[in-house]
Amino acid sequence: MFNILTKKYIPLGILSALFIVGCGPKVEIKENISKANLQKVKWKDMKGFEYDNLDLSLKVFQKDCRGSKRYNNLKEICEKSKLFTDGKEFFKSNFTPYKLLSDEKDDNGLITGYYSPLLYGSLTQTYKYKYPIYATPEDLLTIDLSSVYPELKKYRLRGKIEGNKVIPYPNREEIETSNNLEPICFVDDKVDLFFLQIQGSGKVQLENGDILNIGYAQQNGRKYYSIGRKLIELNEVSREDMSLQAIKKWLLENRLRIDEILNLNDSYVFF
Repeated sequence: MFNILTKKYIPLGILSALFIVGCGPKVEIKENISKANLQKVKWKDMKGFEYDNLDLSLKVFQKDCRGSKRYNNLKEICEKSKLFTDGKEFFKSNFTPYKLLSDEKDDNGLITGYYSPLLYGSLTQTYKYKYPIYATPEDLLTIDLSSVYPELKKYRLRGKIEGNKVIPYPNREEIETSNNLEPICFVDDKVDLFFLQIQGSGKVQLENGDILNIGYAQQNGRKYYSIGRKLIELNEVSREDMSLQAIKKWLLENRLRIDEILNLNDSYVFF
């Protein structure tokens, strides 16, 4: 069961997703946030709310406010947050909890989340830091076909020129065995690098403590393949237990098969 926490004057940038229990008869839709079905609940129905470190949550909220100054609808609540040191008092005074419901008014469901992975690396390749994070290759072409075929305006063709033809860009295995691409840096964990590509962005901490912000730039045009689905098909991980953590655990316990499994996904992301 899940709920969201909304501010009394509706922030767009700072919404907290919380799993809660509770029921109420009225379902609302707040168009300026989303078209989701929302059901107002009481604070006492927020499972775990009273036991969370809300003072820390307040500090995170205040920190995020510094990056949200461009949103006019957040200015008032961000200024008000500076007057509080008690997280529980702040949230209860300024927010209203809602339960998120499906179109069938069911409060059970799955919410996917985004996170920013932290990897450890070096600007030079060493025995420890040997897995490159590649910048976009100079020979990677992105072709927009919409000027010739308007019906294909949603599609992009990626490849490279060989002779007088455009051919598909190399797949993951071919890219990883090449030596003519430009690395941004090198990291110490191949599995973490794989999931960085899936996430599309993250951070790399260098040995001197400096942080590199790594962001998506391009993709090789190959179709994405779910290695999690393959592990289920192979009966290596059950469908019920499948998660990012389960995939990483399996790969670490089967290191000799890491390349075999990762290379099933031909898609490769450049930063």
